[in-house]
Amino acid sequence: MSDREQRIRAIAHRLWEEEGRPPDQEKRHWDAAERMVDAEERSPSVAPGLQPTSVETRPEAPSAGAKPARKAGGTARSRAAAKKPRGRSGT
Repeated sequence: MSDREQRIRAIAHRLWEEEGRPPDQEKRHWDAAERMVDAEERSPSVAPGLQPTSVETRPEAPSAGAKPARKAGGTARSRAAAKKPRGRSGT
């Protein structure tokens, strides 16, 4: 068995396991693994068996005049204070 075929077999097996070992999916998993190995061979900078992931972007910094966002809910003390009636007490 060639090195390429061993890589395809290993990737196909991993795909099969990741999908919960569904029956009668050997051809689909083999074809997907073969495409992955083909892509690896075309782009040798990617480690075998790994696929590039998307890069998350950070949100832009607020503009100079923007107010900072307020926390939702606040603290227990601030919620309790908000519930107290204002004005004269004890009457």
